[in-house]
Amino acid sequence: MGTRSRTEIFSGDVCIASIYRQFDGYPSGQGADIAKIASKRLVNGISGDPALVVNGMGCFAAQLIVVMKEGKAEAGGIYLQEPMKEDGEMGEDYVYRIYGDRMKPEAGVRIEVTGGNVTAFGNPNDPASFKGLFRGTAAEFAAWIAKADDDSEG
Repeated sequence: MGTRSRTEIFSGDVCIASIYRQFDGYPSGQGADIAKIASKRLVNGISGDPALVVNGMGCFAAQLIVVMKEGKAEAGGIYLQEPMKEDGEMGEDYVYRIYGDRMKPEAGVRIEVTGGNVTAFGNPNDPASFKGLFRGTAAEFAAWIAKADDDSEG
């Protein structure tokens, strides 16, 4: 059974992408993929090295999908879907929410993570079981992911 997750990406207060991941949704999997993109500078207009920036939250979402799909155009594992109303609606174990505003790039990216009880594949997870696991900046998220990874090894 895979650890499922949903990642919602917001531009301002509008969800512009909702990504379902069928496996590796735990913080050291999906969280690490998010941290790779969140470490880049949020900009409004590309200048300098384009490998070091995300040009708005739509660009963030596109770059994240490339990382999640490991650069391969293959079926399965990662899906775009409509935003859900409640955590756990798709049976996911973790929900990541990424917020940024292209018109206020200096504010950077903020990330929230919630987690619920792990369920059998295909069963909705109880929304009441979800609790906040993390809320903070991209830099704080990277440190949280590194700590989660260290904790799982030892």
